[in-house]
Amino acid sequence: MFERILEKVLLNVLGPYIEGIDINNFKVSLWSGQVSISQVAIKPEALQMLDLPLKMNYSSIGNLSISIPWKNLGSKPIEIVLEDLHLIVQLKDQESWKTIDFRTINQKIRMMDSFVKSYTAKLAQKQKEEKGITETMPEEQSLLARFAEKIIDNIQVNRITIKFNT
Repeated sequence: MFERILEKVLLNVLGPYIEGIDINNFKVSLWSGQVSISQVAIKPEALQMLDLPLKMNYSSIGNLSISIPWKNLGSKPIEIVLEDLHLIVQLKDQESWKTIDFRTINQKIRMMDSFVKSYTAKLAQKQKEEKGITETMPEEQSLLARFAEKIIDNIQVNRITIKFNT
């Protein structure tokens, strides 16, 4: 039962970036807050979001671990660790390259912050609709936003291998 709920949550949060999230891949230790998922990969669209002149040919993640501190959920971070990340990428055609104006980096950072806030607000709204609650509750939105920010701030990647094909 808990695994099905966890699968839905992970598909909503990580689904746009990670493929292969399936209940059959889970190893869950509910009380210790440890979740381990194997046989997953990064979706090619995730690399495209970075606006790099690269095309992903292959990706794999040896292990995706999630550590949830149930006892201190409000004060300790939720950590997502990607271990043994392997990517094979190649350069796109020069015609498809985009020039980067480094003066707009701060603007992109603001856009990413805006995206995170918008996403958490939409997620909170969807949860309210599912529960049948129609009035707005700012505390809930801010709590959900804090959890999303904690998760995003605590993503770690260990042992990366990137190969370039020419």
